[in-house]
Formats: sequence, structure tokens, C-alpha cells
Amino acid sequence: MENIAAYLPLLLQGLRMTLTLAISTLVIGLALGMLLAMGKLSRRAWVSRPIYAVTNFLRGIPEFLVLLVEFKAQIAEYLETLGHTRLRTLADLIAFNERHCPAEMKYFGQELFRFSEDMSGDLTDPAYLAARAFSLASAGVNGIDAAIARDKLDAIIAPTYSFATTPAAVAGYPDISLPVGLTPEGKPAGIWMYSGFLKEPRLLALAYDLEQAIKPRRQPEMLGELPPEPIDEGICEDLPRPQVGGKAHMTHHLGTGKPFKR
Repeated sequence: MENIAAYLPLLLQGLRMTLTLAISTLVIGLALGMLLAMGKLSRRAWVSRPIYAVTNFLRGIPEFLVLLVEFKAQIAEYLETLGHTRLRTLADLIAFNERHCPAEMKYFGQELFRFSEDMSGDLTDPAYLAARAFSLASAGVNGIDAAIARDKLDAIIAPTYSFATTPAAVAGYPDISLPVGLTPEGKPAGIWMYSGFLKEPRLLALAYDLEQAIKPRRQPEMLGELPPEPIDEGICEDLPRPQVGGKAHMTHHLGTGKPFKR
């Protein structure tokens, strides 16, 4: 790869494809941030009780609806293959996390689990099928494929640590992550590179050429300090307290099979 600058148009193309999603995310983040700063939203609510408007916004995105429906169905299929647990459904996981809240939900809640549990989990549901077809077409044929054909591209490049690979993920197209160097603070930086269906050989060749040209890998320097442990968000304080007294319902941990201490 003789001219790295030739790949700048690919970066711009990737940024254009994700501009709408980035703006939507920014608007939601700013709104929640303002509520938090004004004291209208507690840190606990920030983590464990998302605003219903945001929830409805996300549920209205076809690809997010597909994710929620498929997760409920496929997590049950996965759990059914396990022999070391009696948890078999998403509802079982939600209940388990609540029973063991201090250990399982010290830092984060399970909002996505609950959103998914509210879905039918039926992969023959007409609403799900319509959302899936729309998502695949929008991200694939009418998205990545159309952009590559229109601008005669080999691939699309976008920065890592962003939503830039959402189209590839939704379409089911190959995507490769490549290091490109270090930031001024010494943190790793990279790019995503993706293309059309079954274009893995082309992407691997491009990524290899780029890596050989810029030689981005550096020996770690162990700069800075370890970040502090996140604060306990107090999520468990909002959950109903378990009844005290009577016989214990379980003698062993459902996940590990280890006996509870008495």
C-alpha cells in the first residue's frame, strides 16, 4: 500500500453512514446528562431506570427490536444445552440476578434483559420478520452494498470505539479491527474495516497491507494508574426484600452448584 491518503475517502464514507445514529445517540446522551446535572435524575435512575421515552425510542428502531426478540428466543436455546444449571429461560436469569443482586448487579442493572423479556420471543412473529427484513435490507443491499457500488469502494473504514460498525453487524457482513497507533495520551487507537458479503479475503489483504505500511504496533509502556473501582450504584436497594423466616428455598447456587453457607 503505497498511498495511505488514498484510504481517507473510505474513512469519510464510514463516518457519513453512521452520522444519523451518532447524532441520535448524542441527543439522548445530552438530554440524560442535563437531567442528571440538574438533579432531575439520580445516578441510580441513570443506571437502573432508563427514561421511558428513551426506551420507546430504542424499541422503535427495527434492528433493536430484532435484537430483543432474538435474544429472548436464543438465550433459552443456549441454556437448554447446559447441564450444570436449572436456569432455562431469560425470566430465570432475571430472577436469579434479583435473588443475588449484591453479587450480580452491583454496577449495572438488567434493563436489556427486561426489555427482551417483554418481547414475544417468537421468531415467526410478523412484526419481528418485517423488522428483520427491513434491517437486513437497510444495512446490506441499500446500505453497505449501495455505498460501495456508488463510490466504487473496496471497503469502508471507520474509527473504533464508535457505532461505526453497526451496519456491518446488522447486515452480517465481515468486519475487521486494525490497530493504527497510539493517541497522544498513549492509548491504543484503531479502525474498523468492512465490506460486502463474503469479502473476508479482500478485507484481510487490505488490513495486512495497511498494517505493513504503517507498522502501528508498539510495546506497552504501562503509563498512568489503574482506574478506581466503580461505585456501587445501589440498584439492590430498590428491589423487594426477600421474606425472612421459614425454610430455605435453595440449598445450592443455581449457577455454580456450590452449597450456600449457613
